[in-house]
Amino acid sequence: MTNNQAVANSYLGAIDRISGGRAFGNGNDIDLALERVVEESDSALRVAYSPTNKNVDGKYRKISVTVNRPGLTARTRDGYYALQDPPKPTVTEQKTRIEAAIESLFAFQALEVSGELRLLPTATVQVHVAGTQIQWRSDDQGARVDQMIVLAAYSAENRPLSSRTYDVSAKVPNLREKSPGVSYTVAFEPPPGTVRVRLAVSDLRSGQIGTADVAITPPDLSDNMWVAP
Repeated sequence: MTNNQAVANSYLGAIDRISGGRAFGNGNDIDLALERVVEESDSALRVAYSPTNKNVDGKYRKISVTVNRPGLTARTRDGYYALQDPPKPTVTEQKTRIEAAIESLFAFQALEVSGELRLLPTATVQVHVAGTQIQWRSDDQGARVDQMIVLAAYSAENRPLSSRTYDVSAKVPNLREKSPGVSYTVAFEPPPGTVRVRLAVSDLRSGQIGTADVAITPPDLSDNMWVAP
Protein backbone atom coordinates (compact mmCIF):
# COMPACT_ATOMS: atom_id res chain seq x y z
CA MET A 1 0.00 0.00 0.00
CA THR A 2 1.36 3.40 -0.95
CA ASN A 3 1.44 6.37 1.40
CA ASN A 4 -1.34 8.03 -0.61
CA GLN A 5 -3.55 4.96 -0.24
CA ALA A 6 -2.88 4.82 3.48
CA VAL A 7 -3.80 8.48 3.87
CA ALA A 8 -6.97 7.99 1.80
CA ASN A 9 -8.04 4.98 3.88
CA SER A 10 -7.34 6.95 7.05
CA TYR A 11 -9.61 9.77 5.87
CA LEU A 12 -12.34 7.28 4.90
CA GLY A 13 -12.13 5.66 8.32
CA ALA A 14 -12.45 9.04 10.02
CA ILE A 15 -15.45 9.98 7.88
CA ASP A 16 -17.36 6.75 8.59
CA ARG A 17 -16.75 7.15 12.35
CA ILE A 18 -17.97 10.74 12.32
CA SER A 19 -21.02 10.08 10.11
CA GLY A 20 -22.01 6.62 11.30
CA GLY A 21 -21.46 5.19 7.84
CA ARG A 22 -19.13 2.47 6.63
CA ALA A 23 -16.09 2.72 4.40
CA PHE A 24 -14.98 0.03 1.93
CA GLY A 25 -11.31 0.18 1.04
CA ASN A 26 -8.34 -1.86 -0.19
CA GLY A 27 -10.28 -3.38 -3.08
CA ASN A 28 -11.89 -2.76 -6.44
CA ASP A 29 -14.83 -5.15 -6.09
CA ILE A 30 -17.62 -2.56 -6.34
CA ASP A 31 -20.31 -5.24 -6.78
CA LEU A 32 -19.34 -6.92 -3.50
CA ALA A 33 -19.35 -3.58 -1.66
CA LEU A 34 -22.80 -2.72 -3.03
CA GLU A 35 -24.08 -6.18 -2.08
CA ARG A 36 -22.92 -5.63 1.49
CA VAL A 37 -24.56 -2.21 1.59
CA VAL A 38 -27.89 -3.69 0.43
CA GLU A 39 -27.67 -6.55 2.95
CA GLU A 40 -26.96 -4.18 5.82
CA SER A 41 -29.74 -1.81 4.75
CA ASP A 42 -32.24 -4.69 4.78
CA SER A 43 -31.31 -5.65 8.35
CA ALA A 44 -30.71 -2.21 9.85
CA LEU A 45 -32.87 -0.49 12.46
CA ARG A 46 -33.08 3.29 12.41
CA VAL A 47 -33.32 4.90 15.86
CA ALA A 48 -33.92 8.55 16.68
CA TYR A 49 -34.26 10.49 19.90
CA SER A 50 -35.03 13.98 21.15
CA PRO A 51 -32.37 15.40 23.50
CA THR A 52 -33.47 16.49 26.95
CA ASN A 53 -30.97 19.37 26.84
CA LYS A 54 -32.92 22.04 24.94
CA ASN A 55 -30.16 24.66 25.17
CA VAL A 56 -29.20 25.38 21.56
CA ASP A 57 -25.71 26.64 22.31
CA GLY A 58 -23.86 25.44 19.21
CA LYS A 59 -21.65 23.10 21.23
CA TYR A 60 -20.69 19.58 20.13
CA ARG A 61 -22.51 16.76 21.92
CA LYS A 62 -21.22 13.21 21.75
CA ILE A 63 -23.49 10.22 21.07
CA SER A 64 -22.99 6.70 22.40
CA VAL A 65 -25.34 3.82 21.60
CA THR A 66 -24.92 0.31 23.03
CA VAL A 67 -26.90 -2.90 22.54
CA ASN A 68 -27.26 -5.77 24.99
CA ARG A 69 -28.02 -8.54 22.49
CA PRO A 70 -25.07 -10.69 21.30
CA GLY A 71 -24.31 -10.45 17.59
CA LEU A 72 -25.75 -6.97 17.13
CA THR A 73 -23.69 -3.88 16.39
CA ALA A 74 -24.68 -0.24 16.84
CA ARG A 75 -23.06 2.01 14.25
CA THR A 76 -23.81 5.68 14.80
CA ARG A 77 -22.29 9.07 14.21
CA ASP A 78 -19.97 10.32 16.95
CA GLY A 79 -22.17 13.28 17.84
CA TYR A 80 -23.77 16.48 16.62
CA TYR A 81 -23.69 20.25 17.06
CA ALA A 82 -26.62 21.79 18.95
CA LEU A 83 -27.62 24.29 16.28
CA GLN A 84 -30.80 26.18 15.59
CA ASP A 85 -33.09 24.60 13.01
CA PRO A 86 -32.71 26.27 9.61
CA PRO A 87 -35.48 28.70 8.71
CA LYS A 88 -38.51 27.14 7.05
CA PRO A 89 -38.43 27.54 3.26
CA THR A 90 -40.76 30.16 1.87
CA VAL A 91 -43.65 29.11 -0.36
CA THR A 92 -41.71 30.32 -3.41
CA GLU A 93 -38.63 28.33 -2.35
CA GLN A 94 -40.72 25.22 -1.78
CA LYS A 95 -42.31 25.54 -5.22
CA THR A 96 -38.85 25.83 -6.78
CA ARG A 97 -37.62 22.76 -4.87
CA ILE A 98 -40.64 20.58 -5.66
CA GLU A 99 -40.46 21.50 -9.33
CA ALA A 100 -36.80 20.46 -9.32
CA ALA A 101 -37.79 17.18 -7.66
CA ILE A 102 -40.37 16.52 -10.38
CA GLU A 103 -37.76 17.05 -13.10
CA SER A 104 -35.04 15.03 -11.37
CA LEU A 105 -34.18 11.45 -12.34
CA PHE A 106 -33.51 10.62 -8.70
CA ALA A 107 -35.96 9.67 -5.95
CA PHE A 108 -36.55 12.07 -3.06
CA GLN A 109 -37.22 10.13 0.14
CA ALA A 110 -37.54 12.65 2.95
CA LEU A 111 -41.26 11.86 2.70
CA GLU A 112 -42.41 8.32 1.92
CA VAL A 113 -45.02 8.70 -0.81
CA SER A 114 -46.80 6.38 -3.22
CA GLY A 115 -49.46 6.79 -5.87
CA GLU A 116 -52.12 5.00 -7.90
CA LEU A 117 -53.61 6.23 -11.15
CA ARG A 118 -57.31 5.47 -11.59
CA LEU A 119 -58.81 5.83 -15.05
CA LEU A 120 -62.49 5.14 -14.42
CA PRO A 121 -65.00 6.59 -13.87
CA THR A 122 -62.82 9.71 -14.06
CA ALA A 123 -59.04 10.11 -14.24
CA THR A 124 -57.62 10.65 -10.75
CA VAL A 125 -54.42 10.00 -8.85
CA GLN A 126 -54.56 8.70 -5.31
CA VAL A 127 -51.56 9.97 -3.33
CA HIS A 128 -50.52 8.52 0.03
CA VAL A 129 -47.96 9.98 2.44
CA ALA A 130 -46.67 7.77 5.26
CA GLY A 131 -47.42 9.08 8.74
CA THR A 132 -43.96 8.59 10.23
CA GLN A 133 -42.56 11.61 8.38
CA ILE A 134 -45.44 14.08 8.63
CA GLN A 135 -45.08 17.13 10.86
CA TRP A 136 -48.55 17.83 12.21
CA ARG A 137 -49.58 21.23 13.54
CA SER A 138 -51.79 20.95 16.61
CA ASP A 139 -54.59 23.35 17.47
CA ASP A 140 -57.79 23.37 19.52
CA GLN A 141 -59.60 21.25 16.92
CA GLY A 142 -56.98 18.51 16.63
CA ALA A 143 -54.03 18.41 14.24
CA ARG A 144 -53.53 19.58 10.67
CA VAL A 145 -50.96 19.13 7.92
CA ASP A 146 -50.61 21.34 4.84
CA GLN A 147 -48.86 19.92 1.78
CA MET A 148 -48.21 20.65 -1.87
CA ILE A 149 -48.58 18.03 -4.62
CA VAL A 150 -47.18 18.27 -8.13
CA LEU A 151 -48.09 15.70 -10.82
CA ALA A 152 -46.30 15.53 -14.16
CA ALA A 153 -46.88 13.29 -17.19
CA TYR A 154 -43.87 12.08 -19.20
CA SER A 155 -43.51 10.51 -22.64
CA ALA A 156 -41.39 7.51 -23.61
CA GLU A 157 -38.62 9.98 -24.53
CA ASN A 158 -38.80 11.36 -20.97
CA ARG A 159 -40.33 14.57 -22.29
CA PRO A 160 -42.74 16.41 -19.95
CA LEU A 161 -46.24 16.50 -21.44
CA SER A 162 -48.27 18.24 -18.73
CA SER A 163 -48.15 19.06 -15.03
CA ARG A 164 -50.46 20.28 -12.33
CA THR A 165 -49.99 21.63 -8.79
CA TYR A 166 -52.35 21.17 -5.85
CA ASP A 167 -52.43 22.70 -2.37
CA VAL A 168 -53.93 20.12 -0.01
CA SER A 169 -54.45 19.66 3.71
CA ALA A 170 -55.64 16.97 6.10
CA LYS A 171 -56.97 16.99 9.66
CA VAL A 172 -57.25 14.45 12.46
CA PRO A 173 -59.19 14.93 15.73
CA ASN A 174 -56.18 13.86 17.80
CA LEU A 175 -52.78 12.36 17.26
CA ARG A 176 -52.19 8.81 18.37
CA GLU A 177 -48.79 7.63 19.51
CA LYS A 178 -48.12 6.50 15.94
CA SER A 179 -48.81 9.35 13.54
CA PRO A 180 -51.36 8.39 10.87
CA GLY A 181 -50.66 8.73 7.20
CA VAL A 182 -52.73 10.85 4.85
CA SER A 183 -54.25 10.15 1.44
CA TYR A 184 -55.50 12.53 -1.23
CA THR A 185 -57.44 11.94 -4.43
CA VAL A 186 -56.79 14.58 -7.09
CA ALA A 187 -58.01 14.90 -10.67
CA PHE A 188 -55.29 14.32 -13.27
CA GLU A 189 -55.78 13.03 -16.79
CA PRO A 190 -52.51 12.08 -18.54
CA PRO A 191 -52.40 13.25 -22.17
CA PRO A 192 -51.91 10.76 -25.04
CA GLY A 193 -48.38 9.38 -25.18
CA THR A 194 -47.89 9.31 -21.40
CA VAL A 195 -45.85 6.33 -20.16
CA ARG A 196 -45.39 7.44 -16.56
CA VAL A 197 -46.68 9.97 -14.08
CA ARG A 198 -44.24 11.41 -11.54
CA LEU A 199 -45.61 12.79 -8.32
CA ALA A 200 -43.92 14.92 -5.70
CA VAL A 201 -45.21 15.94 -2.27
CA SER A 202 -43.80 18.75 -0.13
CA ASP A 203 -44.66 19.19 3.53
CA LEU A 204 -45.22 22.94 3.85
CA ARG A 205 -44.28 22.95 7.52
CA SER A 206 -40.97 21.09 7.34
CA GLY A 207 -40.07 21.62 3.68
CA GLN A 208 -39.39 17.88 3.27
CA ILE A 209 -40.09 16.34 -0.15
CA GLY A 210 -40.89 12.84 -1.38
CA THR A 211 -41.38 11.54 -4.92
CA ALA A 212 -42.78 8.45 -6.64
CA ASP A 213 -43.24 7.28 -10.21
CA VAL A 214 -46.45 5.65 -11.43
CA ALA A 215 -45.94 3.55 -14.55
CA ILE A 216 -48.72 3.59 -17.13
CA THR A 217 -49.90 0.10 -18.03
CA PRO A 218 -53.06 -1.02 -19.85
CA PRO A 219 -55.96 -0.60 -17.42
CA ASP A 220 -57.52 -3.64 -15.81
CA LEU A 221 -61.19 -2.91 -16.34
CA SER A 222 -62.19 -5.45 -13.70
CA ASP A 223 -61.17 -3.07 -10.92
CA ASN A 224 -60.97 0.21 -12.90
CA MET A 225 -57.47 0.91 -11.68
CA TRP A 226 -53.98 1.45 -13.02
CA VAL A 227 -51.53 0.51 -10.29
CA ALA A 228 -47.90 1.45 -9.91
CA PRO A 229 -45.64 -1.64 -9.93
